[in-house]
Amino acid sequence: MQEAGYNGMADHRKHHAEYLNNIKELKELAAQPRIQGMSYELSVTTNQVVVDWIVDHIMKIDKKFGEYVKGQGSGKSLTR
Repeated sequence: MQEAGYNGMADHRKHHAEYLNNIKELKELAAQPRIQGMSYELSVTTNQVVVDWIVDHIMKIDKKFGEYVKGQGSGKSLTR
């Protein structure tokens, strides 16, 4: 993103930081002793976090970056 000069990089990083924070919170909840029914609620919450990431981030936000790179059409090679 930096090499491509993508102006949405700061927001993109914020999205990743939020997701990592959500995962950290889920891991902390998973490490706590189970209360009856809690494991089901945690499973539902975990599933929702992952699905939201796939739908909202990968399919929308990451796609915007892909469209940006395609739109540049300069033939410039981006390295990792």
